[in-house]
Amino acid sequence: MQQQFSASALTAALVATLAGACTSAATNAQRSFERGKEYVEKGDYARAIIEYRSALKSNAGFGEARYRLALAYEKTGDLGRAVPEAVRAADLLPDAAEVQLTAGGMLMLAGAFDDASARAQRVLERDPKNLKAFMLLGNANAHVKQSDLARATLEQAIKQLPGEPGLQQSLGVFEAGQGNKQAAEAAFKRAIEIAPTLIQAREALANYYWSDNRPDDAERTLKEALPLDSSGIVTRDLAAFYLRQGRNEAEPFLARLLSGSPKDAAARAALGDLYAKQRRFDKALDAYAPLADDPITFAIGATRIAYAEHAAGLKETAHSRLKDALKRAPKDADLHAMSARLLLADQRFEESEAAARAALQITPDRFEALYVLGCAIVEQNREKEAFQIFQQAAALAPSASGPKLQLAHLHLNRGDVRTAVQLAQEAVTIDPNQPLARIILVRALIAQHNVPSADQALRPLLKAFPDSPEVHVAAGDLALFKNDRDTARRAYTRARELSPESVEALSGLVVLNLLSQKSKEALSLVNASLAAHSGDARVLMMAARTYIATKDDKLAELMLQRVITISPQSLDAYGLLARLYFNQHRLDEAKAQFEAMARKEPAANGPATMLGIILQLQNKPDEAKAVYERLLQAKPDAPVAANNLAMLLVESGGNLDVALNYAQTAMKTLPNDPDISDTLGVVYWKKGLASLAVSAFERSTKAQPKNPAFWLHLGQAYASAGNKMKAREALQQALKIDADSKGAAEARRLLEDLNKRA
Repeated sequence: MQQQFSASALTAALVATLAGACTSAATNAQRSFERGKEYVEKGDYARAIIEYRSALKSNAGFGEARYRLALAYEKTGDLGRAVPEAVRAADLLPDAAEVQLTAGGMLMLAGAFDDASARAQRVLERDPKNLKAFMLLGNANAHVKQSDLARATLEQAIKQLPGEPGLQQSLGVFEAGQGNKQAAEAAFKRAIEIAPTLIQAREALANYYWSDNRPDDAERTLKEALPLDSSGIVTRDLAAFYLRQGRNEAEPFLARLLSGSPKDAAARAALGDLYAKQRRFDKALDAYAPLADDPITFAIGATRIAYAEHAAGLKETAHSRLKDALKRAPKDADLHAMSARLLLADQRFEESEAAARAALQITPDRFEALYVLGCAIVEQNREKEAFQIFQQAAALAPSASGPKLQLAHLHLNRGDVRTAVQLAQEAVTIDPNQPLARIILVRALIAQHNVPSADQALRPLLKAFPDSPEVHVAAGDLALFKNDRDTARRAYTRARELSPESVEALSGLVVLNLLSQKSKEALSLVNASLAAHSGDARVLMMAARTYIATKDDKLAELMLQRVITISPQSLDAYGLLARLYFNQHRLDEAKAQFEAMARKEPAANGPATMLGIILQLQNKPDEAKAVYERLLQAKPDAPVAANNLAMLLVESGGNLDVALNYAQTAMKTLPNDPDISDTLGVVYWKKGLASLAVSAFERSTKAQPKNPAFWLHLGQAYASAGNKMKAREALQQALKIDADSKGAAEARRLLEDLNKRA
């Protein structure tokens, strides 16, 4: 017999069920909340966060759990999550002064000063003598530039509560913000006089000294507070102080923190980092190990252990560790970022780029990943793309020197020496102890022919970094520029002693030997380097130039063919090889050779490009066009083929819009190549776009100021744009460089025409 239920019975059953569910949810929330508090007492904030979040999943309106979650986030340094949780907790607990003030304090850190002020005023309405509310209100008013109101608020509070040291601290912060140094220091010291045993008062004075660039006073103040330290606050402050200064004295303080709280992940990571910096890798790995063993902090441990292993020479072990960790946590941005960093160090640029992009997909504004991405891309000769990425990184972290250094280097490559010098100087200002910043500045000043300034920038470098190979290479470059060959040789030799792998030092010595007619010595250096670095395009190009200088065309040809295979975008390699074949009257032989290579490797860029160049040298433009077009169908971004095809179209009266598209394609891939910029300028000029042509030709003349053809083209463009004065200057420069060049007659004709129209 089927059982019957009345509507009222169903309603009662449903109410009972819901009530039971609510009771169960509330109980679960309370249990999770209590477990979270226990973890906080142990200093295990990561697990506390998990429990508080579990409590809120059961009861989203549990205000105290949300407040505790905000505090736990703050303890782990995650302000981005702490602030919204604190605000929501304050909204749920409007009468809880402590919650309101905590939310206000976090809003201050987040820059929401008006909201912080409102929270403080709400507390003062209920409790007119609340010290923390006065302090918060005064600080908030100071930050929104209401200095008179801020001072009045603090003075009113001090009158009502003259024995409160915290108000004197707030006054000190306010006066420091106004630039009143003596008043600020006096206020911080009055706080200590009021409460001599209050650690926070001494901590505030130490922080003021640090911000005022008085580290000795800051250290003395913290050490004076150390006997009063029962909670570990001063111990942590001293550890942080020494770490900021890069001093080894941080070690005992970090060890003391860990002895009292073994699960303090921040202290453990800092201690391991200190050991790694000291190259005490065994101790670093021991310090990091508990982080990797804990499921909550294993990613932090894995990144640091991998870094230490890599630095200790265990590179494959480090990469394997990160791969395994990413299987466990594929969405961890730290793991991807560290992988990108280590792959970059190992010159695995494509893999580094992929890892950096993975990190940025998870956290798009991650500076470290963005910077590594730029470095990986610039190493793949995609300088235009790298330029944009470094600009983005510089905007994200204006106080970081790295992006400015990279941008300075890119501007230097483009021939924009003035901007390179400016950016390098900014990087030096940001980080005076960064040798690379000063090295790039020296190179930029040499390019600017500013020898006195280059000397001035180099001298302190040599003194501060006597064991830096890069510094000695810069010294060699400067000495070579001054034609001081003995000094240059000593500098390059020292650089090679410090870093036998330095291609720059080797190149300097090879050039010196060739200038001194010491061909055997130059060849000996080159051959030794080739034996060790047969796959390095830079070494191969250096070898090719050396073999050409020593009349060994056969070996030069072999080296250039290898360069084209390894780096098919190397315009210099194509040009040198074509010139070699032309001078040897071997164009037919070379053509047959590259035709066979192109048939064998139809997808390869190098053979087809070289075949097109040879056909141009044989005065077979239609055949060359066909070769370039076939290549560009298979490889649309082949820069040399695109550049040469654009110029062939211009010379044959072809479609200028198509030529422009090819020239722009080449420019995207090789934005700093002066020949490609010149081709783009010619296309613009032929299309009647004189102002755009001027910009392109100016880039070419900056990059190669001794090329008369570039100056002729610039003069033609200026003339078309109606700037007669600039046109004359450019044309005169072309004739000054080479009065018998191929375009000299055209330069003279145009000059005469400009003078007639004057």
